[in-house]
Amino acid sequence: MKKKLTIHHEEESNSERWLLTYADMITLLMVLFIVLFAMSTVNIKKFNSFKSGLAVFSPTSPSASHPSVLPGNQGLLKDPSLITHSILPQTSVMNLQQISSLIKSSLISQHLNQDVNLHIAHRGLVIRMLTDKVFFKVDSATLQPQGQQVVNGLGKILAKLPNNIAVEGYTDNQPIIGGPFSSNWELSAVRAVTVLHHLVHSDGIPPQKIHAVAYGSQKPRYSNTTASGRAKNRRVDVVILPLPIPTTSPSAN
Repeated sequence: MKKKLTIHHEEESNSERWLLTYADMITLLMVLFIVLFAMSTVNIKKFNSFKSGLAVFSPTSPSASHPSVLPGNQGLLKDPSLITHSILPQTSVMNLQQISSLIKSSLISQHLNQDVNLHIAHRGLVIRMLTDKVFFKVDSATLQPQGQQVVNGLGKILAKLPNNIAVEGYTDNQPIIGGPFSSNWELSAVRAVTVLHHLVHSDGIPPQKIHAVAYGSQKPRYSNTTASGRAKNRRVDVVILPLPIPTTSPSAN
């Protein structure tokens, strides 16, 4: 009788061992799902930056090299966001787009939009002014009357902005023969400084917020082998720089 009871007890113990295996498997699955969930958590800010960076490669996106133009408003970009600026933070892009809209409206209301082109690039909002006829005469750094009107139209808005500003001078690659300037470097520098002085002294931009840069013929946008390309390379760019991104200091424990 004792033998039978002992056998019955061992069989009952063996029949419940699968519960231990089942419990271990459930625990491992739970740990696996927790790990997978943690790995799949997305940093929204980084994802949005990554998404913006890929947008310029989308086949449905307009080409950055052929931006759209407002009908009847030649020279002003329809949407500055069409230009490649994927390395700029989204907050900077939005700030520059707002400034671009203000400048467009101001120039259009004064009928000065024909001579200016706006776009957002990696370095900021670029206000491009082709120097021929409207702004400067050939091999001259004296700002023409219509050019002064355009610069004044810009200065009224730029003076109210917290952004720093760069004025960049460029030329074509044709050598300068005679005249007051010995090289394209010097011509581009004096033209940039002329625009800078006008923005500071006539339009009230604080001098600590603005600087001039001379590139001469070193950064052509078009081929210098044609008259049309050389004319487009002779330019002054007023660049509104992005605002610095505020950094938050870690809270004290």
